[in-house]
Amino acid sequence: MQTACGIAEALGGGFKIRIEPGLGEMMHHDWFDFPSRGSYPAQTGCPVDASMSTRALVEAFGADRIDESYKPLYDVAGRGASTSKSSELYTFPEEWHEGVARYQSTLRKLQALSPYSVLVTHGAGVQSCAESVEGIDMEDMEINYCCLTNLRRQGAYEWRVDTLASHKHTDALE
Repeated sequence: MQTACGIAEALGGGFKIRIEPGLGEMMHHDWFDFPSRGSYPAQTGCPVDASMSTRALVEAFGADRIDESYKPLYDVAGRGASTSKSSELYTFPEEWHEGVARYQSTLRKLQALSPYSVLVTHGAGVQSCAESVEGIDMEDMEINYCCLTNLRRQGAYEWRVDTLASHKHTDALE
């Protein structure tokens, strides 16, 4: 949210942020504490809670910043998500392939909604979205904080990478 607010402000305001949990952090069982699922040992806690609900984010960042009318494509019950037909609920923990599928599905659905978007996500989301472009293999690539990736749609389904995980804009920062 902090990154998205900064981008909206830099673009001159007037832009409303849509909260899309489908682009949220990959919730792999090795990275967070979760209740047991399948063969994984029981752990406690879930990193997604009501503090991440749209209402809570509006209170924290302001109604002028967030599009409260937007219905997420994906959502998480821990956010206080409704079970409306407009959102597909997903659960944690998730395997790597499940998270990748979620990111790529979200990207495909968002591209149908708007030809121009700024998507703010985490490293796994950047990697998953970039790997959806034919010929990109990011297996050994490091995704740094605050990196930029620019994917340009070519036709109905093809993408071209103009910028891939660049962090040059942060080189002068401490």
